[in-house]
Amino acid sequence: MKKIFIVYTIIGLILTPFIYANNAQEYRFGDSPSKWGQALGGAFWWPSYLFSIEPEVDGESLDSFNKSLVDIVKYRNEKMFTGKRSNEHAFLVIQAMGACMGLDHVGNEGIAGLYESVFSGKMLDEAESLRLQKLIMKKMDGLDFSGIVKEGEECKEELVRRSLVKGG
Repeated sequence: MKKIFIVYTIIGLILTPFIYANNAQEYRFGDSPSKWGQALGGAFWWPSYLFSIEPEVDGESLDSFNKSLVDIVKYRNEKMFTGKRSNEHAFLVIQAMGACMGLDHVGNEGIAGLYESVFSGKMLDEAESLRLQKLIMKKMDGLDFSGIVKEGEECKEELVRRSLVKGG
């Protein structure tokens, strides 16, 4: 029994960097040691990580896109290795989508507000809303949770870079 526990623990330790990356810990709030600690704690649940297939974004239609985003967040909320940080999963996805749409849209909405206004139909300019929907569906097609968050961070960095160029 002792050998089984040791092997189980070693496998979890080996998978810790992969769990860190898959949970997009690099982009979450908090300091680095606590994020690595969360990944290490999630390593205890490594079978949940190793033996599951994570959903990806389906950008073929608006319905399939929205359903796939819901599936991604639901998957994250149900898996033990993610720490079940449910509010943060949805927030990170919405923020990433909004940042990437913000690269191609000038408006008064915040990043998360832009995503919500485009996909809830509250945006006044229907043509602009449709254009942004298609753009983000194409950009995110085939990405999983960590891919979405990473893409969003790259978009945020580009937004910051653009604002510095315009302001400076």
